[in-house]
Amino acid sequence: QMVLENLGWNIVRVWSPDWWYDTASATETLDRELAEILEKSRSETSSEFSLREHADTEIEPTRHEPLLASSQLAAADVACAATTNIENKVYYVRATLADASHNQSRFYDPSYSGELREMAIRVLEHESPIRDDILAKQVARAHGFARTGAKIRVRILDLLAGVVATDETTGRFLWSGDQPKATVEFRTAQSDDDRRSIEEISIAELVGLAQSEKLLLSDSDPAIALARSIGVARLSQSARDRIEEAIRLAD
Repeated sequence: QMVLENLGWNIVRVWSPDWWYDTASATETLDRELAEILEKSRSETSSEFSLREHADTEIEPTRHEPLLASSQLAAADVACAATTNIENKVYYVRATLADASHNQSRFYDPSYSGELREMAIRVLEHESPIRDDILAKQVARAHGFARTGAKIRVRILDLLAGVVATDETTGRFLWSGDQPKATVEFRTAQSDDDRRSIEEISIAELVGLAQSEKLLLSDSDPAIALARSIGVARLSQSARDRIEEAIRLAD
């Protein structure tokens, strides 16, 4: 890897069980990361070209304010925006569960139901609204299961039978509290490990995104503009449909 990176290669990794048992999600993750690398490369190339272009042109600065190259102005605008908005952001961070692999043999034991439910509730309270299969996957992984099959999902979700839920086009979302909300504030991924696909985000949270980024709704393709604002470079048709639904509900 070091040799390849020194030659200019970018290395993108995928966990082998994810690839084997959930190829579609793994492929989507790889595609997103590769698209981000490509976008960054194009941006850097564009900035270098702009700097070289300005270096070859003699410009006389005014007496009142320093003259900045276009790339410097863009960087200054980004820095200003980050300073202005950083405290207004709400971050999404996946719940951290203790390693429970030593309890894997007890997973289906009725006497273990209380502990198992506590783990599921911890994820729910930390990440609500969350799609039910994503919650089940996190609890299963904590127990050392590489694949979250139907039997495992049923075992976990049966323990959350009384939890408030909403059925959406991409699955069932679970909520903490007494009732779901029509709109919740969008949560930005705090790290790459916390990134979610559009299909994993509840429609209420996507509505919150559309309402917080109203300027982007006047773009020629507002769905793409909103997706890019949260780091999604390419949209599947199902993801586009969800964002467009959120835009309609945000009006």
